[in-house]
Amino acid sequence: VRVERNTFENVWAAGQAGFAIVITPRNQDGRAPWTAVRDVSISSNVITNADSGINILDVDDLQPSQSTARVLIRNNLILVTGLNNAPGRVFQFLAGPDDITIDHNTAISTAPSGLSTAVMVDGGSGERLVFTNNIITRGNYGFMGSGVGEGTA
Repeated sequence: VRVERNTFENVWAAGQAGFAIVITPRNQDGRAPWTAVRDVSISSNVITNADSGINILDVDDLQPSQSTARVLIRNNLILVTGLNNAPGRVFQFLAGPDDITIDHNTAISTAPSGLSTAVMVDGGSGERLVFTNNIITRGNYGFMGSGVGEGTA
């Protein structure tokens, strides 16, 4: 899947969490456990005036599924404003997706929330997360894992 040269704007929390782009395998009725998200490229897009940026979930949290893997996020402009006092997370990885590459993006968060975060990792470690050549505001937290705070831990 290629998502290229688009503008995603005015994204706020309502029926969803307010991320401009959400990548998650969904085995909607529980009859397709082979469901997976793999080999996705998101490049040269603009995300503007969004609660939060990009959220990647490894496996369906409601039904059995396969893992998310091989996602490339490159050369995007991400402007997170944290509308309605949302957390304002630029990148969020849940349950440990593998082979995620974040390269050459510019991300600015002006979210007023005390939870604004550059990169949030929750519920699993994932393997081979590559984060290179990016310009990104730290927010209140830089790289953060749930239950351990930010930094090396």
